[in-house]
Amino acid sequence: KQDLLGVGVPEENIHIVPNAIEDYWFERKPAEVLDRPSLVYLGRIGTDVFTLKLKGLDRLIDYYQHFQNTPKHTIGITMNNRLVDWCNRKIPNHHFYPNIKKEHIPDLLEDKYGSILLVTSRYEGFSLSLVEGMSQGLIPVIYPVGIAPEIIKSGKNGFLITSQAEGKAVIGRLLRMPKGRRQRLAQSAQATAREFNSKTIGRRLLEVYGKTLKKQSLAI
Repeated sequence: KQDLLGVGVPEENIHIVPNAIEDYWFERKPAEVLDRPSLVYLGRIGTDVFTLKLKGLDRLIDYYQHFQNTPKHTIGITMNNRLVDWCNRKIPNHHFYPNIKKEHIPDLLEDKYGSILLVTSRYEGFSLSLVEGMSQGLIPVIYPVGIAPEIIKSGKNGFLITSQAEGKAVIGRLLRMPKGRRQRLAQSAQATAREFNSKTIGRRLLEVYGKTLKKQSLAI
């Protein structure tokens, strides 16, 4: 929006409608949190050095190494088989699920309700994986990238962080947090994700089309 305003597009001509996530993300029944939460990474990791850095692989490994006794699950898209092998051999209590079909990911997350979603990216255009993870009751710990600053309310449906040290402190608190508090955070994360279902986003798009057509007809 700011880029468009910067080149002279009138603000009344700008309508922002976010992405939706697929309906199957919302088919999961309500769940209760486990006594022992996991650390979860969900989404594209990449293969080349540029993308690995963009997605914050170094940050992710730093978190994984810091919390060695915590179960860790990486559900990542990458063609770098050496990276997958290295992570499974060198990171304690870790399992890498490479290139899983998206519609099967909710099944992998079924027993991880109330766990911690790590979004370590240095840049995101939107971050579908953030909303997808929240739809499964994962509690996000994320840098202020993509849509995160607009939808994450720290301490209510996730946590925005600005450094690795802050992220480690937040993760530590979540790991020690009583189940009831994590349950509420997970429920709030799910409620936020429901704002991105196809019907809701479809209605918002239709509203934009309706306003645009009405404005055009008045101009004629």
